Amino acid sequence: MNGAADDREARLNAALAQFGLAGAQVKLIRHNENEIYDVQAEERRFALRIHIPAEGFAPLPLCGADGFAKRRAEAELLLLLAENGFRVQRPVPGKDGKTVQTLPGGVPATLLCWLAGESFDALWKEADVPDGAAFAAGRAAGRLDGFTKDCVRRFASRRPRYGERTLPVLAQRLRAAREAGAVNDAQLAGLLAALAAMAPRMRAAERETGLCVCHADLSGGNLIWDGTDASPIDFSLSGLASPYFDLAGMFASFTRENVRKALLAGFEEGYGKRAELRLAEPYFALGILLFVCQRYEAAGDWDWFSSALARWLRETFLPLARGESFLAL
Repeated sequence: MNGAADDREARLNAALAQFGLAGAQVKLIRHNENEIYDVQAEERRFALRIHIPAEGFAPLPLCGADGFAKRRAEAELLLLLAENGFRVQRPVPGKDGKTVQTLPGGVPATLLCWLAGESFDALWKEADVPDGAAFAAGRAAGRLDGFTKDCVRRFASRRPRYGERTLPVLAQRLRAAREAGAVNDAQLAGLLAALAAMAPRMRAAERETGLCVCHADLSGGNLIWDGTDASPIDFSLSGLASPYFDLAGMFASFTRENVRKALLAGFEEGYGKRAELRLAEPYFALGILLFVCQRYEAAGDWDWFSSALARWLRETFLPLARGESFLAL
């Protein structure tokens, strides 16, 4: 094996030992900001996360806390949600009783119970989600964001902050992407114009809703359907934002109009308030920008990235810069 593979195996074996799972069956699920494994030990099943980014993934500095403090805060959030009736993955402590383990090289690792069901992506590959499931997903997000409005101060120093404060960080990273050749001058100009237009709408959104602790990554892969209800998984990116960030995240994953209508209706029921889609639009753009700004170093190897960026500019960033709405139903 090469050095990188040796390091990965060493981290994995150390994590399994520290969580008391040596000899378990393990399968890598994905590796983006974390290595995530499906772990089966006898009749138990877990999600093991080793918090080290993949090559070409450059996390943004959106929180001053170190990796261990952020992971402990996530575990604390999950326990709080579970204690208040939310169906979430509970953190599992290691043999020393700590929810965050330290692996060779100072890498954090966490273990979560497995949540029964299938992801929306696995069940509905074309994003043609049934109305009932879409409504349930929206309601779950709305309930989550409504509950965590009272938790902002508790987690403020230990979770990322998404919103207007994020924009200068994105601008700096977009200029680095231009230097790397991932975007050209015209594209950079369009993206920076969109950033300028996002700021006042984000301020307006926060005046209307206040802040909550958003999930911040409600893609189809992070929504689980158990046959009757929807539940979010993987809170590793959770942080402070307007609730519109979670609504926008679901709209980014599900593009069919009927699905979006059901998501919106469920979100409004769960959150207990009508939503104004114009205020969700800067957060829709933010989700795309977070992806671009963290993955641009790898984008040169993706044959689809150039056409995707052109489409994002045409359908999202340039309309946003012109003050036009693009999420109206």
